[in-house]
Amino acid sequence: MGYVTDEVAAKAQELYKRGEFKLEAAKHATGSKSTYRDCAELAFYAMLFGIKAVLAVDDALPETQDECFEIFSAFHVGTPEFPEEAWVRLDNLIKLRGVDVENPDYQPELADVNTQIESAEYMLLLTNMFLQSKGVDV
Repeated sequence: MGYVTDEVAAKAQELYKRGEFKLEAAKHATGSKSTYRDCAELAFYAMLFGIKAVLAVDDALPETQDECFEIFSAFHVGTPEFPEEAWVRLDNLIKLRGVDVENPDYQPELADVNTQIESAEYMLLLTNMFLQSKGVDV
């Protein structure tokens, strides 16, 4: 098992905690149809912060979201820690978010929102296990 420096661990912990915070906020946003768009956005960012926490441990944290997805896909998707299902869920969440962003009249359905939350939970669970395997307590 590879362990990381205290500085890298602190950055990964911070990013992971931000992901957890976004996930909890997304869960609270399911109470009203008027907040479903916010919920979808929060779930997306929960997943993104999970990915960033992983990349922080790799010392490969890029500047842009697109680069985060590219690097994560190239080095982690399909590994035992992040099975292909992780990328399928991430890709679906990105697509649903794209519909949200591009079409201001689009109103997600509760089923879509719940799927996004479940995907963010799944990614953060995998991230938690990955970080722990690297000696990062979250």
